[in-house]
Amino acid sequence: MTTAHPLEIQGIADLVASYLESEDLASCIGVSKSWRDTLLLHRWKKVSVDEAGGTHPFSPRQEAICNRRHLIQDLSLFNTTNEYTKYDYSSLRRLKINVYGRVNGNDPLCMDLTTKAPKLVDLKLAYVRTPPGFWDTLSTHPHIRYLHLVSLDFKVHDSAGVWKTFMKLESLQMDFTKMERGSPKECGI
Repeated sequence: MTTAHPLEIQGIADLVASYLESEDLASCIGVSKSWRDTLLLHRWKKVSVDEAGGTHPFSPRQEAICNRRHLIQDLSLFNTTNEYTKYDYSSLRRLKINVYGRVNGNDPLCMDLTTKAPKLVDLKLAYVRTPPGFWDTLSTHPHIRYLHLVSLDFKVHDSAGVWKTFMKLESLQMDFTKMERGSPKECGI
């Protein structure tokens, strides 16, 4: 009778990996080839990127994200550039974009990423200026169910798309969010 190492049993490896932070998981992957093969998938399920190096000092390099983007299910981007919009994220289910402190015009990052993630279910946008047409596009996304908005200002021309999006959600959370006033004609009603 042969015995297997507990981490070679997928159910046990999944359970252990679910309790590890990404830095600890990265350390475990370096233990042996067997552990790497078993745990590598878990390392890429949840990725946080902070180009400023602040809250996520162990952010993977952009090239590594590109090579393993098909494994990413949960992606958090904090003050990042639009370089991440080049890729399709076929397994992405949760996306968080926070551009606090970055002041510019409309931010195409959220538009590009939501359209390149066909399985996206949960979206959090913080301090983002949505580009024209974003809400109309999001309202047609087939899987969006959870939306969390922090410090967003809706423009009058966004109204119809915003309400269409909100009507299909299971959960909506808005913090410090406001909408311009406008006539029913301006709102697309």
